[in-house]
Formats: sequence, structure tokens, C-alpha cells
Amino acid sequence: METGSGKDLGDPGHPDHRKPYVQNYIASQGRRKVEANALVRDLRGSRALVEAAINRYIPASWPAEHEARLAPHQQAARDAFAALIAVRS
Repeated sequence: METGSGKDLGDPGHPDHRKPYVQNYIASQGRRKVEANALVRDLRGSRALVEAAINRYIPASWPAEHEARLAPHQQAARDAFAALIAVRS
């Protein structure tokens, strides 16, 4: 949590650290903050950061498992639409 002058608002020694708006922000967002501008400047690093965050929670096998789980429902929907179209024709 860096101020415009480069000082850390998360530091308990900072004069504004105990102000309610700072404490509310720390409570809701934590002391670390990612600036969008920092992500835009380094697209490769940004992509790696986002991929690492996603891969921490979603296993690599998930897309295939999800597709396999959906396949029967997708076919049932196709069959239902085909039946509706056949009735109207």
C-alpha cells in the first residue's frame, strides 16, 4: 500500500496507518495491492501471474472433465430442439 510519495500505508509507523479509511481498506483488501498499471506494463508477467492463480484452484484436467460432464446434456438439448423443429415443420 504505497502512497503517492512512496511511503507504505501498511506500515504501523506511517502517520495515516491508524486512520479508519486505511484500516477499512486493509481489512477488506489486505496490505498488498496490485495496480492495474503494473499488470498492463508487463503482459507476459501478468499472464503468468493470472495463470498461476487459476492453476492454484483449478486442476489442469478440469476442462476435459467439465466437457465430458456436459456432453450428455448438450446432446439432450440438441435432440429436444431437433424434435421441436420437426414438429413445427
